[in-house]
Amino acid sequence: MNGNFFYELKTKSLGFLINSINFFSPKMASALAYRFFSRPSEGKLTLKELNPLHIFADKEFIEIDDQKYQIYIWRNGPKKVLLVHGWESNSMRWSWLLYYLKFKNYTFISVDGPAQGLSSGDELNVIEYTKFLEQVIQKYQPEVIIGHSMGGAVTMYHQSIYASACVKKIIVMGAPSQFTSISAYYKRLIGMNDKAYHNFLRYIENRFNFEENTAQEINFIQNYAAKGLVIHDLNDEIVPFGNALKITEVWKNSKLYQTVGKGHALQDDGIFKVIEKFIWEEDELEKNVSLHHGRSEKKAQ
Repeated sequence: MNGNFFYELKTKSLGFLINSINFFSPKMASALAYRFFSRPSEGKLTLKELNPLHIFADKEFIEIDDQKYQIYIWRNGPKKVLLVHGWESNSMRWSWLLYYLKFKNYTFISVDGPAQGLSSGDELNVIEYTKFLEQVIQKYQPEVIIGHSMGGAVTMYHQSIYASACVKKIIVMGAPSQFTSISAYYKRLIGMNDKAYHNFLRYIENRFNFEENTAQEINFIQNYAAKGLVIHDLNDEIVPFGNALKITEVWKNSKLYQTVGKGHALQDDGIFKVIEKFIWEEDELEKNVSLHHGRSEKKAQ
């Protein structure tokens, strides 16, 4: 309880400071807000903090602009599933899903995003995460991508730019339909007022050369060829459920799985079962077709 109290005191104090500075220097206030927004206070790890699943995984690095990004691999078949975590998180958030799936006949590849887990860097933003994701996809050629929260948004944004042909299915869990959903949560968390928040959004658009309102658009997913599964809890307090409705409305080749009482984390065996079915449904269909053909051939003989 004391931990929660001091955490809230720290975050609200930051919001008060930003709101105050915004009165006389909006640019300085926005720069300060961005600094804390892009440097998550949670999600970093040391080797000693890895769980057994990650300790015994194959580990590789991808280097981009002198930064080293951590990759974990569990090899168990030729087809590949890529796991992309969200803000203030790391690869270990996928442990329960991996234990449930027992790896089946797929190879699972999980990443620690920039400035998260064991990866280097001190800034996490959509642009850097997307560049990193492209390097991972180019190297490993996954057929399926599962992204949670910001990781889901980055996955969708990546596909709108690079349209990786290898990716046949995408699962997004608790994902925002627009990048401002992430920043809106940050605004609520620290208590930033509307004027300071407006300046903060303009700062981000200018920093990354976004066209006006690009961060608020969702139309980049409307032409996806990949099949999509959108998983979202009705009472998600971090990324409201309406985001899922917007995603499935625009992404015609997707379907929605709604949960109740599973929160933003969506760590639940029932959800994992739905994911398992979505990943393997076509494999099972192909397997059944092959068995059917085999029986037909025997009868013909």
